[in-house]
Amino acid sequence: MSKRPAVFSGIIICSAFQLAAAGTAFAIPAFSRAHKVECTTCHTIAPELNEYGEAFLKNSYVS
Repeated sequence: MSKRPAVFSGIIICSAFQLAAAGTAFAIPAFSRAHKVECTTCHTIAPELNEYGEAFLKNSYVS
């Protein structure tokens, strides 16, 4: 007999358990606080960076 269905079922069950146990993620606006700007200065839709955010990243996080 093939063990493939049992392995597949085990993976599905483990994945479902991990998704059910996961909590809500909360962002920490460390850069926003340190540089006294809004999060929207660098982000369009978190975690995507806008043009200013990309420049800030490429400049080693220096304004």
